Amino acid sequence: MFIDIRRAHWTARIERLVYVRLPADVCGADQCGRPNKAMYGCRDAAQCWEAEITDLFTSIGFTPGIGSPVLFVNLTRNVRVTIHGDDITSLGTEENFFVVETAIGDEV
Repeated sequence: MFIDIRRAHWTARIERLVYVRLPADVCGADQCGRPNKAMYGCRDAAQCWEAEITDLFTSIGFTPGIGSPVLFVNLTRNVRVTIHGDDITSLGTEENFFVVETAIGDEV
């Protein structure tokens, strides 16, 4: 199974305090805001996404790989997952993909 998550970095919780200057023509001069989610272009957006997707997969019974944190395995369901950025590739049987697909669909 192949899943491409659109705007993955925008769906992750941001871990640090970040303030952004809001457009002056919309909010007036010298206004700023604090985002609740990581913004594309922030230095830690990819790191926030990795933490978010790791939390998701461990919550549904997957174990992160020892040699690489972007490889996951669920031995109970016999499903293996690789993650590269916002692309998720799974190897297993079709009936076991439903758990992965449902969990990802609920989160993003």
